[in-house]
Amino acid sequence: MYLNEGQELYTYDTNNNLLSGLYQAWNRGTWVNELGDVLTYDANNNMLSNISTDYNYNNTNQIEQNGTRYYYKNQLPIANNLVSMYPNPSNGIFVVETNASVTQNIQVYDINGRTVFNQQISGISNPFIDINSTTIDLNSLSSGVYNISFTSSVSVINKRLVIVR
Repeated sequence: MYLNEGQELYTYDTNNNLLSGLYQAWNRGTWVNELGDVLTYDANNNMLSNISTDYNYNNTNQIEQNGTRYYYKNQLPIANNLVSMYPNPSNGIFVVETNASVTQNIQVYDINGRTVFNQQISGISNPFIDINSTTIDLNSLSSGVYNISFTSSVSVINKRLVIVR
């Protein structure tokens, strides 16, 4: 007979928004991950994304952003690294989500090819989280189109960002 068949672990931000949830089941003397969620919000506390992982169903993950749900299995190889940016167009503040397990360098280039921003994003090290979410603040830049390069030791991914004020 199990006294503790399951436990739920939650984290919240200062606005009392749910940031993550993890459900674990007791199995043969240890806690085993069953389901996990990681949520992101905009400055107005509107949910931007909900990333859910079902550890029992072949580690199937689902990402929900703006009402669209995407499914993938396990962590994607770095060559097919999942990188998403939202909102795009942006007012200068946007979120970057990646599943990379290695450190990535984000470089932002203006229309003339000059580097106008540079930041490192750490690789995922927490076994309960499959996505690393980072907020980038480019409020100091003018409206326009910017090229963004995500570089790691094994790949380069290029995207475009539109800043509109």
